[in-house]
Amino acid sequence: MLTLYSKYNRQQVQELFQADYNFKTSTGSWGLHGVIRLPNKQNDWVYFVTYGQSQAGHEFDEGITPDGVLTWQSQPSQGLMDKRILQWINQNPEVDKTYLFLRPNKRSDYYYLGNLNYLRHDADREQPVWFQFQITDFNPGSKLYSEIQGGVVPPLPEVGEKSGKGPLRVEPPIKSSLSNKISTRNFKARKMPDLSGQDTRNKKLGLDGEKFILEQEVQRLNSCGREDLASKIEHTSVMIGDGAGYDIKSYNEDGSQRFIEVKTTKGGINTGFYITPNELAFAELHSKSFVLVRVFNFDDESLSGNYFELDANLEEHVTLTPTNFKASF
Repeated sequence: MLTLYSKYNRQQVQELFQADYNFKTSTGSWGLHGVIRLPNKQNDWVYFVTYGQSQAGHEFDEGITPDGVLTWQSQPSQGLMDKRILQWINQNPEVDKTYLFLRPNKRSDYYYLGNLNYLRHDADREQPVWFQFQITDFNPGSKLYSEIQGGVVPPLPEVGEKSGKGPLRVEPPIKSSLSNKISTRNFKARKMPDLSGQDTRNKKLGLDGEKFILEQEVQRLNSCGREDLASKIEHTSVMIGDGAGYDIKSYNEDGSQRFIEVKTTKGGINTGFYITPNELAFAELHSKSFVLVRVFNFDDESLSGNYFELDANLEEHVTLTPTNFKASF
């Protein structure tokens, strides 16, 4: 059994995860490789990270922030379309596990630091690809952190990332052309933990996101001189419940109705989300007045974030995948 923040050598880790493997120091996957896919697992991995490494002329610049964000680079030979890169980008944190073992130098054994959840990657750099992962439940204590923090690395660029200047409305992501080439199981939305499953269960996050967008709607109508319409906005999901097919009834400047469904995540711009059959049916029925507002990078302390809008033709923007089936006799 793994013990958080304890030290392990490679053979000890191998014996925990693949007891029948013939371990040889500095050879084979367990003796040499930095990333190992666990046997009989589609997307479970062990990461061995050693600070101060270089390979093929590339010096790895890696480190951990105080809140547990690991900046890490892939092998210099790997590009953005590499199969493994796509698997790491499209990790499902509810199913897939990535175990992090890290040592500050070659002379040390590895500290087990817990599981990694994908946060983001730099879409403009490859060979190697730059990643950031969140280490779950990160609390090593100041003494250990001083040993494992590594280099101070700059944050990776992210489309629509918060600037600290208030809410930012951005253009929606472009639907990936890869969706027809790679199975949905292996290729999900690109950004952050895919927190989509957690988002769905977090009712407070959803409600806070709706209040955030309701405020944006009030400000929008007030700024164009339609205070009369701003005063009529309804928070429908609070007034009559979640079954209406939308969350907020607002208005356009000309007085026409605007039915808004809000989907909120703490993740990045490409985090997937769930939408119900009822919401899809409502969008189709009210195609000229339905708007889906995707709130991302949401800060539940300041109740602020970034957002973009999608019209009712959702399949032009996203790939819709059935996730549940009803079995009937």
